[in-house]
Amino acid sequence: MNQLFNRPLDQQVNTPSHSLPQSPNSFQGQRFYKKPPSKMRVKIFGVLAVVLILIALPVTVLLSRQQQKYQQSAHTPQPSITTACQGAGVVLTATYTITNVPSGVTCQVAATDSQNYLNDSFSITNDKTHTKTVNTNKATIQPGVVTYTTKCSDGFTKTNQVSYQQTKACIIPTPSPKPTATPTPTLTMTPSPTACITPGQVTNVQVSCPDCVSK
Repeated sequence: MNQLFNRPLDQQVNTPSHSLPQSPNSFQGQRFYKKPPSKMRVKIFGVLAVVLILIALPVTVLLSRQQQKYQQSAHTPQPSITTACQGAGVVLTATYTITNVPSGVTCQVAATDSQNYLNDSFSITNDKTHTKTVNTNKATIQPGVVTYTTKCSDGFTKTNQVSYQQTKACIIPTPSPKPTATPTPTLTMTPSPTACITPGQVTNVQVSCPDCVSK
């Protein structure tokens, strides 16, 4: 025992490890890795989730916008205006139809006329037709433009313009007088004159008179 403690210090420090007993924990530290703490795993999963959201969200929004844009581009508003004469007044007829609208979608339409004849506001669905007719009671009108603003419940919006003009004045035609029939004259027969014979001088005429008494 005295010899062991009387050794130099460097010999005591360099004593082989196998000569000293080792604890069971030392073997476990050499053979197995320690599991990361639960908080670290939560952070890792959180980061991955955020990355996935950042990647998936723009793609989803882009696809949704493309699909919505495709659906909206199919909407087809078809406004039109005609003019006609009714008596001495110009009659305007505005017709609005919209097609290729998805089922269940309703569109609100506002019509603004520069001449204030065809101002209108109405709702419409796919393949329906809205008509408005106005008698201006004027023989002539100024050219006008109607602006149709369409807004649908699926986000579709569009503006259309339609112009109108009455080129001829509306005038009630004056009836032409009926010609009076000229009676055919009746021909009067003029009698031919009878020829008068002028007698000449009569000579050698003998008169017989049995009852005459000569004096």
